[in-house]
Amino acid sequence: MRNVVRCVWGMVGLAGLIITFLYGDAASTPDFLRRITLYFSTLTILTNTIVTIAFFVPSLLPHTRAGQFFSNATVRTSIAGYIVIVGVAYHLFLTPVSELEGMRYACTVITHYVVPLLFILDWLFLTPGKAGLPWVTGGRSLIYPVCYTVWILLYGAHSGWYPYPFVNVDTLGYQQALTNIAGFFLAFVILQFFLVASGRLIGTKQAV
Repeated sequence: MRNVVRCVWGMVGLAGLIITFLYGDAASTPDFLRRITLYFSTLTILTNTIVTIAFFVPSLLPHTRAGQFFSNATVRTSIAGYIVIVGVAYHLFLTPVSELEGMRYACTVITHYVVPLLFILDWLFLTPGKAGLPWVTGGRSLIYPVCYTVWILLYGAHSGWYPYPFVNVDTLGYQQALTNIAGFFLAFVILQFFLVASGRLIGTKQAV
């Protein structure tokens, strides 16, 4: 039953990715290679891709190394933190400056609200092993956002394009942009430790 539910939810994630590719911000870019680069240079798309993989792989390939990796409670807790940050950051900082309608609105709702909710439900009810979550999960989970930040700063310095206004070095300068990024890192670490603490508590109660 768990595998069926995850596959259905994975289809929702995949639909959001496809709709965003066809109708999102990068869709108007005539150069295909640049369109792909811009598409995968947003935290929303990268994280939704990871979530969609995390839905499908353990369900379809449970006995493979990849399936076991994405079934791991520590890995799924980190992913839960990533996708929650995507949803919360969009709602707090980008909703006020977004004017969306039609298919662009649909892909935004799916990638920023529906998929985060589905993965949190998965983490709460379909992910065993949370009682043993290590406290170092929060620190280790920073690897992904740090690598992403390095990429967007390097690509932005080369191309002049930044995925979000609060990291736009050309507009804000490095000091303010890095301050904003540091704030996100801090919020992310706090969220991860909250998820670990909650997961250990939930996992212990579920095991009783």
